[in-house]
Formats: sequence, structure tokens, C-alpha cells
Amino acid sequence: MRSNSAAVLLRTAILVLVGSGLLVGCGTASGNNSRESRGSIQPAGAKTTGLPMGFPDTPEQRLGPDLAPTPYTAAEIREDCPAGRKNTFAMVKQKGRFVSVQHFVEVSEEGAKIKQILAEVFDDPKRRPPPQTEEQLVTWRDLQSHASYPAKDTTIRRERIEVRAGWYECWLYEVREGLTLTKYWFPSELAGPPVKSEVYRGNELILSLELTELVMP
Repeated sequence: MRSNSAAVLLRTAILVLVGSGLLVGCGTASGNNSRESRGSIQPAGAKTTGLPMGFPDTPEQRLGPDLAPTPYTAAEIREDCPAGRKNTFAMVKQKGRFVSVQHFVEVSEEGAKIKQILAEVFDDPKRRPPPQTEEQLVTWRDLQSHASYPAKDTTIRRERIEVRAGWYECWLYEVREGLTLTKYWFPSELAGPPVKSEVYRGNELILSLELTELVMP
């Protein structure tokens, strides 16, 4: 029973990490702009003036007329996510705590092989089940598209935050779909996936991830 439960949790984590944009790689947006600004984007051809100052809004970041710009282009993700990159997250769900590891095993011009590891955390090591692993082949464009959200549901602003892996200047994406609000903090200085994410249903926090360690080759 525990094995089946862990497998379901692994699939859920991968869907959250990949399908919701948490595996989107790195960009090269400068984080040296100290001007504090906040902005929202509008549907169907949002104007750059509706975005935070310094946001690198380029045609390559727009994957559709009604979509918000992605934080990075596919080329930036390819450039800054080399083989050997490993991101470790602490995941907290309503019914447990987990460690999630994303490892870029192999990369090419077209995409990457990414190994996902999910381990449930128990205070008693004897109760700890073996970690669950899965590998996926994804293209750089796929990874970019995972951070493409409907413009009408999305706001973007600049925010500096501290996580266990350190301080980061970020582009904070807030995506609201019905009663669900998801927040992604994409780093603007250091290339990488979101250093933090939170999922709310109503006013209740139901899932959070926080970067605890980043290993670069």
C-alpha cells in the first residue's frame, strides 16, 4: 500500500514540478535593476508597459496572443541548464513532507533527460520508504511552455525573497484559476527553476516547494 501511495505522490509531484512550470530552467534576465515596480498583464497582446520595469519581454517569450510572456526563452533554458545541474526542494503537502530532486542527466541542442527523485520525510528513519524515481525526456521548448499561463489569469511583479538556498531577486508570477492561486518565484539573477512556489485553494495553503540546494557542474 505504501509503495502505491508513494508512486501516486511521485506522479503528483512531477505534474506540479513539470506541468506547472517548476522545472522551467534558467534565464539570463538581469537582477541589478533596483527600481521597485509592480505590474499586471492584460489578455490578447499585453503591452510591455504593463509589466514590471526591467522585465525582458521579447517575442520569443510570447507563445500565444492570449498568453503571458514566459520568464525565459527556450534558448536561455538550454544555455543555463547543463548536464549535471541538480536542484533540491523541500516539499510540504497537507499530508506530509518530502524532498524533491531534479537532476539534468543529459542535455542536447534539442532537449534534456531529467531524473526526478521524490522521498517522503519521516522523523523516524525506520518508517522512511525508499525514494521514488522517474526519468523524462523533454525539449527546451516544452520546458519553456510549462511556464506559459493565460494572460487574463496572470500578474507579474518583482520581489526579492530568501529561501533556504539563499537570497534571490525574482519575477513573481501569480496565476489564479477559479479558487486556486499558484505563485512562482522565478530567479532573475541566478539561472534556474523557481526557487519557491505555493499553491492555495481559497485562503488555504495546500502545497509549497522551496529550493534548499543548487548544485552546478
